[in-house]
Formats: sequence, C-alpha cells, structure tokens
Amino acid sequence: MFASLRHGGKSIGEIARKELGKIGGIAVMIGILFLAATCIVGLGLGVVTALENNPWGAFSAIMTIPVALFIGVYIRRIRPGKIAEASLLGVGFILTFFFLGSLIPYSSFAIYFTLSKEQLTIIIGLYAFIATILPADLLLVPRDYLSAYIKAGVIALLVVGVFLVHPDFNMPPVTQYIQGGGPVIPGALWPFLFITINLWRYIWMA
Repeated sequence: MFASLRHGGKSIGEIARKELGKIGGIAVMIGILFLAATCIVGLGLGVVTALENNPWGAFSAIMTIPVALFIGVYIRRIRPGKIAEASLLGVGFILTFFFLGSLIPYSSFAIYFTLSKEQLTIIIGLYAFIATILPADLLLVPRDYLSAYIKAGVIALLVVGVFLVHPDFNMPPVTQYIQGGGPVIPGALWPFLFITINLWRYIWMA
C-alpha cells in the first residue's frame, strides 16, 4: 500500500516492472499470483468449514453484502461525508441481522441457508468475482470498514470475558493439531499458520 501510494496508485506488478524491469515484473506477478491463490484457498476453506450446514452463520454472512452496498450508496449519494451516521447504521444493521440469524434455524427459511460445501464454494466464487468488478468504494471498502468494528468488538468482548471468567490457561507448548487437522480448518500447519498471522495483522491494522 505504501509503495502504491508513492507511485500514484499503481499495482505492485506495475511498480515491479518499472523498478526491476520486464523479467523482474513478471517474477513478482507470478509470486503475487501464488500468494493470492494460497490465501484465497486457505481463507475460503476456513469460511466454508465454518458455514457448512450453519444457517445462522450463512444468513449473517450473506446479509453483510446488502448492508455494505447500502452503506456505500449512503456515503456516496444519500449523505456524502456522513461517516459517523453510516457507521452507526451499518453496525446496527449487521448486529440486527446477526440476532435475527439466531431464529433462522428454527424457521421455514432454514432450508435456504443450510448450504453444503459445494454450494458455499460456488457462492464464494461468485461473490469474489462480483466484488472485484464493482467499484471498491461501493462494496469492498464499506464491508471491510464495518468488519473492522465487528472484529474490534469481538476481541474486546473476548478480553472482558477472560477477565470476568478468569479461566485457567494450561495449554501445552505444542498441541495435537501441529501435524494437521483442527476444530475448524482441517489443513496442515502450512499455509494456515501464516494465513492466521496475516489475518491478525490485518485486524490490527484495521
């Protein structure tokens, strides 16, 4: 991001081609493609595993998309520059849909949000395609912006919960998941360890 700002918003590939030449630019683009594919596959597997046959989670996740679109239009067209209003509305809508999602498993709508791995894979692929062709400030920016509040709120509640419950943390230095597997992501240590580290870095930056 820093390099992109210094070069007028150009992509990393364009910057590498300018600074390192044609061969260096191609090498950097190949590396970026590999890293992006690794991250997408790893994160996608975690999302699919978490939302599989989980109507509450699927409903809550899906409803963040129209909320983000509404907030994007709200800031651009309805109330330009009113970031505080948009933030309160967006977080309020997301929390409302989250609590409404708890009712979905017991309603007639559960069948529409009880999705298999194959269905979730297709939906995530379609979403990724649509998100990349839409203007960034219409979907991606408001979605990530609102997600930052949710992430910070969850972390804050976890910290408060730890102090209130005061549990004993007697974890071994290496768990049984070191060779692969786990409660959510069934993959091996690589690449999920590094994806997890990057996720926390992005949460911290947000």
